[in-house]
Amino acid sequence: MSSLARQQARAHRALARRQTRANRSGRKKKSRPQLVLPGQLVFSDRVSLEHRFMLRPDPQMRELFFYLLGYFARMHGLRIHAVVLMSTHYHLLFTDVLGRRGDFFRDFHSMLTKAVQVYRGTESYVFDKSPTSQPECVTEQAGVEAMAYLITNPTEAGICEDPTKWPGLFTRVEDAGRRRVERFAKPAKLRREDGTYVSFLDAELWPDFVDLEQEPLCDALAVDPDVCVELVRREVAARIAVKREEQKTSGRGFVGVLHALHQRVTKQAASWWIPETLDGKIRPRVKAGRGQGPARARAIVRLFAFWDAHEDARKRILAGETDVVFPAGTFRWHRLFGFPRDEMQAGFFEMTSAFG
Repeated sequence: MSSLARQQARAHRALARRQTRANRSGRKKKSRPQLVLPGQLVFSDRVSLEHRFMLRPDPQMRELFFYLLGYFARMHGLRIHAVVLMSTHYHLLFTDVLGRRGDFFRDFHSMLTKAVQVYRGTESYVFDKSPTSQPECVTEQAGVEAMAYLITNPTEAGICEDPTKWPGLFTRVEDAGRRRVERFAKPAKLRREDGTYVSFLDAELWPDFVDLEQEPLCDALAVDPDVCVELVRREVAARIAVKREEQKTSGRGFVGVLHALHQRVTKQAASWWIPETLDGKIRPRVKAGRGQGPARARAIVRLFAFWDAHEDARKRILAGETDVVFPAGTFRWHRLFGFPRDEMQAGFFEMTSAFG
């Protein structure tokens, strides 16, 4: 067995041991720290409470979402590569240039929640209590697949055969190789569903316009723009073809954009119920492309090493040591509590042959 295969097997055994210990103890699993490095390519999503249609992208909701996204992305140094707003969730592919995505999610989700509550006329929570999913794309192929998944989300949700017809989809296939900027106006007045108007943003504190800048994925992957666009195009076409065949086999059709946009915001999507067998399932921290198991294994080994080093530093702090340095990738103990950490830039684990 090669050293790489042994490394991969060791990573899978470690995952199994951790899951077994958690199941036997009957206790709630302790949350593991997020590995946050400058330069990571991250594919994130966040789901509404009980999969309700609170984020339904009607014109005003679309304006609200993309205005706030552009504002906080610029504030915290995120390079947006792709984004789609669905009725129950959103997907975002970005490069975390400064390693501050924790600050971004805190501010963006807080302000977006306030915006949705005001617009929808509710005091209910908008997002569920599960943490924001933010796996790191550890290979170039993972980035391509993530962008294709994001673009085809309206189709794979059974809404429309052509995903570009969905008003919540900001990204196009061609954006993998080009920079795009769209301006969104400040939502100072919101027209609620009952026809009343309500003020939202303070005119003096917020800019009148925000430019949502979408940087090309080819820059993040350091590949030729035409090659990147072609790879994303192939992946998108393949995913749409699979969904069309699935719809044809099952005898179901696409529900249509107008039908989806006229659903009540309090209605729950059919996917909101989670069977007991899947409740508490492992949420991925890393994402590799299809057939790139060795690269994923190396990323998992790095993640376990980070967790062990982080826990060791935390215990030393609690024991009274004062010269503790946390490992690279530490976010909370460094940003909130000011403890020093090692510094390291993110990098891909594998270059796919398709990129040349």
